[in-house]
Amino acid sequence: MTAPMPPEWGAVEEKAARFEALEPERVEETAKSFRQAAERLDGHTSGLHAAVTGLREGAWSGQTAEGFYGYVDELAGAGGRLRGSLGSVADDLSALRERLGGIRTSAGERVEAARREIRQIDSEAAAAAAKAEARQDAVNRQVVGAVPPEKPPTTILAEAAERAATVARAAGEDLDRLATEADTAIGRTREVMSRHTGGTFSAVGKPAVGTSRKGAAPSTSGGAGSGGGGASAPATTSGGPPATMPPGDVHQWILEAIKELQAAGVPVSEADIANIWAIIQHESSGNPNAINLWDSNAAAGHPSKGLMQCIDPTFEAHKLPGHDDIYNPVDNIIAGVRYALDRYGSIGEVPGLQAMAASGAYRGY
Repeated sequence: MTAPMPPEWGAVEEKAARFEALEPERVEETAKSFRQAAERLDGHTSGLHAAVTGLREGAWSGQTAEGFYGYVDELAGAGGRLRGSLGSVADDLSALRERLGGIRTSAGERVEAARREIRQIDSEAAAAAAKAEARQDAVNRQVVGAVPPEKPPTTILAEAAERAATVARAAGEDLDRLATEADTAIGRTREVMSRHTGGTFSAVGKPAVGTSRKGAAPSTSGGAGSGGGGASAPATTSGGPPATMPPGDVHQWILEAIKELQAAGVPVSEADIANIWAIIQHESSGNPNAINLWDSNAAAGHPSKGLMQCIDPTFEAHKLPGHDDIYNPVDNIIAGVRYALDRYGSIGEVPGLQAMAASGAYRGY
């Protein structure tokens, strides 16, 4: 006869049932939706470029036309960044699916292992109790040579019940830890989704009517953006750099970059954080994996990349030794800041920041 599971086992089964609700397969379906959205956005952006190609080839010219073309470039740049962001979210969701699937499997295996251990404890205890009862019966019948058991059957069964309860409690604690891992993984993905899916197009201003293209759209010639960082930034209006501090990760990246720059003798300080953040906010929306595949830099084979949207030649010319990864946020900030200092003398003199301070639109540096 099989002994009942300990009272603590009910809580274990309740916790185990929650892991079935994780449904990692549905997470992958969501990832697929994000990838499909990125592909559709790719097509829309290509269509936008195709729609104005004839105009660019001479059908419409002048300052107003150049302002409109700059606006189209800004929209295309925002589309490229959003496409990259959607891809990043999709990749993170796929990673979450793998993690949740692993957690669900681990939970099931932990429950089954505990169940087997408890059954083994009960089986061994039942056999030991039966043997003890037989020995005690022989003593009671005064069988010659009979020896009383070391422990009475009731003690054997009570100790076994406590061991089984301990196993059940340990399994429950392990399930709690796995649940925390799942919650943490889901929370991280929510943060990624929030960071990558907001504000990309809302930062694009209206067409810059009556201005030159250079003032209205990202610069693209020279080393990077007319000698600049290779940015393809959306315009935003009024008021100079934001007074708020950058979000946690970006703030930490900027601080680390400033520390490395100062160690290399570059004249920057924490007073530059707001200006650096303003550039990052407009160039990549804080996405270190951002890449612009739509402007003339990209057409020339040098797409702008990373937090500060450097093109490869600019990055190589301004990186510090040991900071060789253009997609590493600290390395990218280092190169972008050094470029800005070399070209403009100080971070605050970057034209986009100067324009914002005068209630104008940000422009690529």
